[in-house]
Amino acid sequence: MGSVTLKGNKVATEGTFLAPHELAPDFVLVNRALENITLRNYRGKKKVLATLPSVDTAVCSQESMQLEKLATAHPEMVFLVISKDLPFSQDKFCTGAKLSNVIFLADIRPTSLFGKDYGVLVIQGPIAGLFARSIIVLNEEDQVVYSELVPEIAELPNFTALADHLV
Repeated sequence: MGSVTLKGNKVATEGTFLAPHELAPDFVLVNRALENITLRNYRGKKKVLATLPSVDTAVCSQESMQLEKLATAHPEMVFLVISKDLPFSQDKFCTGAKLSNVIFLADIRPTSLFGKDYGVLVIQGPIAGLFARSIIVLNEEDQVVYSELVPEIAELPNFTALADHLV
């Protein structure tokens, strides 16, 4: 069990956050077309996984816009934005924000262990059940090459460090 803060208040997370050199576990998430998507769908490609609490917040919106810019600059990579938002909400957000280079995935299946397996599931406080903010970069074989569990959920990840790991 780990922890982060939300507006300065400590909140616990379940599981162990992935560290560099670890192999990312597979997952089953849902895309905006309500199709099940697994990590295996992207095997052979470099990936950026970004977890966030909800697309319906200013910080998450800003993060998604910055990820879109990075995805546009790195078309050889797959950028996945993962939250507990319903795919309908993700679709509405992406359409309104004109996001087309990042792939939004929802953790809505009752048997999903993504949050626990990746160490990002918040288990206490006002956003219990949602995800902590994180960035995980995976190589073509799904090995972690960079990871950041953002210490304060209300803040953006370190985009400079992320950009350094995209080359």
